Amino acid sequence: MGDGRYYTFDQFYSVLFLTCLLTAISILGVISCYQGFKRKGRLILAAHATLGVAVFMRFAAEVVVSPPLALGARQAELACTLITECIVLHVMGQRSALAPFLSARALLIPCAAVGILFQAHGPWLIQKHSHHVMAFGTGYLAVTGGILLLSVAAGLSSTSRLRALLLFALPLGVHLAGAFFGGTPGETSLLLLYPFLLCGLHLFSTEFRAYHIGDQAFANITNLIDDAVILCDEQREIVYRNPLAQKAKFLKKGITTVPDEGPGALVAQGMRPATPYTIPVFSSPDEKSHISCRTQPVGPQENSRFFIFTDISRHIEMLDLQETQRAQLEEANQRLRQYSHIVFDLEKEKEVSALLSDVTHTQDTFIHQFRARVRALSQTRNAAGFNERLDALIGDAQANLSRIRSLVARYRRYHGT
Repeated sequence: MGDGRYYTFDQFYSVLFLTCLLTAISILGVISCYQGFKRKGRLILAAHATLGVAVFMRFAAEVVVSPPLALGARQAELACTLITECIVLHVMGQRSALAPFLSARALLIPCAAVGILFQAHGPWLIQKHSHHVMAFGTGYLAVTGGILLLSVAAGLSSTSRLRALLLFALPLGVHLAGAFFGGTPGETSLLLLYPFLLCGLHLFSTEFRAYHIGDQAFANITNLIDDAVILCDEQREIVYRNPLAQKAKFLKKGITTVPDEGPGALVAQGMRPATPYTIPVFSSPDEKSHISCRTQPVGPQENSRFFIFTDISRHIEMLDLQETQRAQLEEANQRLRQYSHIVFDLEKEKEVSALLSDVTHTQDTFIHQFRARVRALSQTRNAAGFNERLDALIGDAQANLSRIRSLVARYRRYHGT
């Protein structure tokens, strides 16, 4: 103590600003952890950590008494700042045409090389430092300029061009301009860069949320359904499994990417493709478990995929029962048809019997009447009256014979002869 440097206005406002910034980083870091980004989650948390370390080191450099300790804190601050900028550049670049060149692997090697060079030659990072002024090194300016050029190129080819340029490229350019002058402009521009890095990190990282909605809302939606839901991104990497998909016995565990053969590779061993009742499913060997799978493209370019697995064992069981009942109904229908033929034959026999009874009764009556008329005819003495009665008797016999023929024809029709 006693050097009086704790009481300058610049230090007071810097410490106050850094304290508020540390609080904001901590709060947003907890929110990011709560949101649980399904992809790049660890990288986003690492960016919060490095940015928090950079701000804390700046805070320490403002209040520490020893100049060597202050220099070490500032070196750690700039190193963490560059790492944070690279992570934000990587996250932002995923929505641009430069995504293959801004992947984590592509940025890891240059960052490691730059870190080794700065460790071997400290003045490349900080050329000169005191409690009142700091001159940024040539290496730091060159690396920051390279990140600026990449951010501008990625921003111009990004789907969210305005956001990338305003939240990252423009503040980084302002900081680079201030760093060239050093002193107060460089210090102030670096302080103002931190809030933009924090805001940009959160806005760019929303692209990595499952289906681009809040994790809590997404979880509430997927937990309401009775299906196993798996979401993969455009690189076929599995970014989300709902609780049922995590516990389902018919799905494999530990798979992180969807193979080229499609959702069938996600189904557990023993389940084989089948098509009962023309429904494409995966069935167990004992035919007691049946799983159907639907694929739904999602996302702005429909490059991501939802794989929805539904246990339709109960549905297939109902169809089996329905098929059994249909066979039983068909068998009963065949028996009813046979019974209908028997009843029809019985009705024909009944009708034929009634017809025969009518014929027998009619002929008995006619024969009795015919005999009586013949006896009466034999007692006729008048020849004229005899001929007339004989003609009438013959006409009645012919009419009766015609009726007999008609009844015989009807009987033959009944029997189909």
